[in-house]
Amino acid sequence: MLLQELGVGVIHTYIRFLYDNFMRGNDQLSNRFRFVSSSLVNKALICREPDSCREYLVKRFMASSTNNLYLWPYNSGCHWLLLAIDPLKEVVYFLNSIDGEWTNYPDMKQLVDTSIKVFRSQRQARVPRTKSSNITWIKVQCPL
Repeated sequence: MLLQELGVGVIHTYIRFLYDNFMRGNDQLSNRFRFVSSSLVNKALICREPDSCREYLVKRFMASSTNNLYLWPYNSGCHWLLLAIDPLKEVVYFLNSIDGEWTNYPDMKQLVDTSIKVFRSQRQARVPRTKSSNITWIKVQCPL
């Protein structure tokens, strides 16, 4: 059997299926989650147009007035990861089925960290000095 890489369209369709079947109608959950488009922010675009990727993320974060969790399926070029970003709490949950660290993806990490800092600045949030440069990254245990 020949395995083929999943395209962004397949991932988005799967996410939509899960949302429609498990989230829609559950107001507590459905209003909590937002999505980042993998076709608008991916490894190729981060390398080619980092400013437009950052602007897109910040705009997504600013569009919500409530505490949302942004789900971002990220393709590193040969492997899919999942990030769950809480920009208000400045926490990023990192799920990787091949047991790698977020430090293996410096372009992605820098984009997320910078976007959260710009978001913080635009909403004029006060952050303790010890927290000002540290965004919390949490590796979530998931099946390998």
